[in-house]
Amino acid sequence: MNNTYFITGTDTGIGKTFITCGLLSFLKSKNLKVVGLKPISAGVQIFNKQKLNEDVFLLKKYSNIDLDYKDINYYSFDKAVSPHIVTAQENCPINFDLIKDNIKQIHSKADVVLIEGAGGYEAPIDFERRMSDLITFIDVPVILVVGVRLGCLNHTLLTYKAIKAKHNKIFGWIANIIEEDMLCVDENINYLKESISEPCLGVIPKILSKIEPINFADYFDWPETE
Repeated sequence: MNNTYFITGTDTGIGKTFITCGLLSFLKSKNLKVVGLKPISAGVQIFNKQKLNEDVFLLKKYSNIDLDYKDINYYSFDKAVSPHIVTAQENCPINFDLIKDNIKQIHSKADVVLIEGAGGYEAPIDFERRMSDLITFIDVPVILVVGVRLGCLNHTLLTYKAIKAKHNKIFGWIANIIEEDMLCVDENINYLKESISEPCLGVIPKILSKIEPINFADYFDWPETE
């Protein structure tokens, strides 16, 4: 599936959805048909009188292909807990074939598809499989979101090592600065640039209000899409 990418991260709460929505906005500015998917979500709120996962709501908002929520989110759980817990509690196993088949259908309608994972790269989906196994099964390149905060070097290098061990292709990585008062930010990011072979696609500054994604054109370097 060309021009389809899996957005994963060094942890949960490091801005994967914010980055994905920003990428969608950025790619739309290039007159591309784009869609953001979140196959598995946990935790819901009320949006327009509908019970929805916030990430799913935002991904649909920033996509420019008219799809139903069920077309971009195949497993939605009310509890904001790890999928391996809630799938066991609700006896709802995750079908990888169903996810991949749905992604293929969406892929035929879009120029670029961005698939956002739940949690970090090795977050458990059930008691036998992890998010990394889903990425391997779908078999698309990874974009790694690095939450730049104290401890990010260790988290990033461990995640990078795990991705390499699974032989997943890495399209690139994005540094998302999430700790406002972090010391030596540039030094940390430069260390990662030297340690990761794949390109840094952008360094996103700390944004106090993340209601609307910033204009990524000023911060992002996306290779030309055919």
